[in-house]
Amino acid sequence: MRLHLAQGEVSGLAVQATYAADGGLRITKVGNADLAQELPGGEAPRQLPARVHLRETTVQLTDLPSGKTFSLSPVALDLDNRGGSYNLAGYVPLPDALGSSLRFRAEWQGLDPAALTGRLYVDARRLHLESLSGLLGRVAPVPALRGFADVELWTDIDAGSVTQAGGRVALANVALPRGARQWRTVASQLRGEFHWQQQTAGWGLAVGKLAVSTSSRVWPASELSLRFRQDEAGSYLDLAGSYLHLGDLAAAAALLPTLPEELRQRLEEAEPTAALQGPRLALHWSTDGLEDFKLYSRFSEGGMQPAAGWPGGRGLGGELWASRDGGRLRLDSRGGELRFARLFRGPLPFHSLQGEAFWRIFQWGVTGMPARLRGRRT
Repeated sequence: MRLHLAQGEVSGLAVQATYAADGGLRITKVGNADLAQELPGGEAPRQLPARVHLRETTVQLTDLPSGKTFSLSPVALDLDNRGGSYNLAGYVPLPDALGSSLRFRAEWQGLDPAALTGRLYVDARRLHLESLSGLLGRVAPVPALRGFADVELWTDIDAGSVTQAGGRVALANVALPRGARQWRTVASQLRGEFHWQQQTAGWGLAVGKLAVSTSSRVWPASELSLRFRQDEAGSYLDLAGSYLHLGDLAAAAALLPTLPEELRQRLEEAEPTAALQGPRLALHWSTDGLEDFKLYSRFSEGGMQPAAGWPGGRGLGGELWASRDGGRLRLDSRGGELRFARLFRGPLPFHSLQGEAFWRIFQWGVTGMPARLRGRRT
């Protein structure tokens, strides 16, 4: 016979748990009760008490792969169970290796994970990104990161799946690994508000009040949206923003471990940079590779180093339209320079540079109209 506790209030309880290499979290001991022995097969009880209040609780979490044990204390939890509707709220002070603190509140119906319906709120303060990315990397492809994060998150869950999520994120001193023992800071500050929503055959993400500070510049407040969907013809991704800086994005992308080595070398050699205003990008790909793309953006402060036979320059501005079939480049630049490494030893400065260039892409090659350029030397 198994008794069902109606209400309980406990102070000074000790809880032990383990975190496995596959991301599985399991409570192994509560007080003197060994759950693996008390419950056959380690199964959870089918009923929860109507009310539970835990105060001054100590939780010891053992990370099995590393063998490290973290002590969380004092933990406070409040559980209210009324007719199959549950409300859980809690406060967890985190050890220095993980962060500062974690507050949460959850409301849900039933105990079947596949049919779970409810809402979750989380407020996490000064999380250590290096420790967090290492733990999350066991269940998702999360790159190694360093820095700190404050996160507020609201989620809606229906039938065991997240249907929408929103919140605020503030990151500080974000760094990516550069080599075996070196790290490179890619943003001293990154913050914004976001809203993610599940859609038919895909999802949508909107980012507002996006603010980015790097060692080179401070971005103006901007907005960004992403839409992803799939059908029988493949996958589609649409991106639109008010402002992005190509130099900062390219520098960060070159540090990602998933980037092909050839592309990484090209980015490091060319060092492309430009302030993009109103960029739009549409991608369509399938199992056969890239099927189509469309790109448009106004740009300023554009430039790159001469690399792979391409000329370089700086101080370029204008508009760019590009697709798989061809493209058009319109230049309207002031106070920059051009670099033709195979023709001239040094840069060719200009006071102004205007013109247009067109090109078409065919199966047998690329054809273009001669560029119509008009410039004035400084």
